[in-house]
Amino acid sequence: MADVSNPGLSATDVLALLNSQGLGDVGSFTLANLPDPASTPRRTAWVSDLYTVGGRVVSEGGFWKPIRPLVTASITVASMTTTPLVTPTTLLLGNAGLLGLGVTMNVTLGMGSGFALPYAGYRQRVVKPAGALGVLNVIGALTKALTGWADYEFDGVAWQQTASGGLL
Repeated sequence: MADVSNPGLSATDVLALLNSQGLGDVGSFTLANLPDPASTPRRTAWVSDLYTVGGRVVSEGGFWKPIRPLVTASITVASMTTTPLVTPTTLLLGNAGLLGLGVTMNVTLGMGSGFALPYAGYRQRVVKPAGALGVLNVIGALTKALTGWADYEFDGVAWQQTASGGLL
C-alpha cells in the first residue's frame, strides 16, 4: 500500500528545482523591463508588448530572441524609425496613395534600448507598395531608395542589406 503521508513535490518545490537547474520560464515582462539575458541562459520569458501583441522570448548568447520571430503589419504613417522587437519584422508600407508622386518617406533602422536589442541575424524587411510613385528611403548602414522590397539584417554591429527584389 502506498504511503499517502508524503504527497510529493509542491508547486513551489518544482519551481525551485527548475530554477536550480537553469530551466523554465523566468516570468512576464515588458520590453522595457526585460532582465539581463546573460543571467538567465536558455530560459524563456513572456513579453507582453513583443511586436505589440505579446509573445515568448528565449535567452540565447546574451540576447533575447523571439521564439516566433516573423510578424507582418501594414504601416500607414509618414517617416519612422523601427524599434527591434516592437516594429513588425515585415513592414508593408501603407498603400500607394500614401507615397504619391513627390512624397518622400524615410524608414530608419533602429538599434533598440535596454535588453530589447537587435541580435546578429535579426531581420527587418521593408516593402514599398505596388503603384507608389513617391520615394521610400531606408536608412541603416547606408541610405537607399527602395523600389520593391529589401531585407536588412543586423550583423552584430550594423545593419546590412542582404536581399531585395521587385514586386510581382
